[in-house]
Amino acid sequence: MRKVLDKWWLSWAVAVGLVVGAYGWLWWESSRPEPPLSRPYRTQAVCLLTGAEGVAGEQNRPVWTAMQRASVETLVRAQFLEITGAQTVENGRSYLPTLSQGNCGLVVAADEIAIATVLDGAHSFPAQGFLIAGTGASQPNVIVVTSATVSDRIATEFVRLVPQEG
Repeated sequence: MRKVLDKWWLSWAVAVGLVVGAYGWLWWESSRPEPPLSRPYRTQAVCLLTGAEGVAGEQNRPVWTAMQRASVETLVRAQFLEITGAQTVENGRSYLPTLSQGNCGLVVAADEIAIATVLDGAHSFPAQGFLIAGTGASQPNVIVVTSATVSDRIATEFVRLVPQEG
């Protein structure tokens, strides 16, 4: 009779241990924080103005790649806006207010129509910063960089938009 009680006691002890262990494991798992579903981006953005080719255009592709890389490193959003319809400076100018009022700390232009649009309309937005990847006449709010140095300059401008802590 004693051996039978010892077997039951041992079985109950194992069952209780398994239940307590499972409860403890579930409690520990549920107390771990959930990983974020998205990056917590800053409010500022760097925006690429493009012609009809978009970010896949020959001049825009390396600039967009540099912007995406800098965005991951700084959590400053990288966005683009494509000029649709007529590929003219007049039509392109209508896109500048959208970029200027849309939290774009810097507007970047790399293709022909976007550069012409920025050079023609930047004076209307003196508080807005512009960066041209290519050639053009510098203005007080327009930075002109060569295609060879655009990646480094974009990284610098993204870092500039990050608020300084301290």
